Amino acid sequence: MHETAVRDGQDALADGITYLFGQAKCPRCASVFTIADEYASSNRPVM
Repeated sequence: MHETAVRDGQDALADGITYLFGQAKCPRCASVFTIADEYASSNRPVM
């Protein structure tokens, strides 16, 4: 997906893709987490 976005001149999308499939570090506790997993768990429908 990243290569296609770059090829098509969609630089903002290409940049966003790197964040979606990457990892981040919590500024409070310094734990490393996968962004896609956190996003999915934060946006699950309430059962």
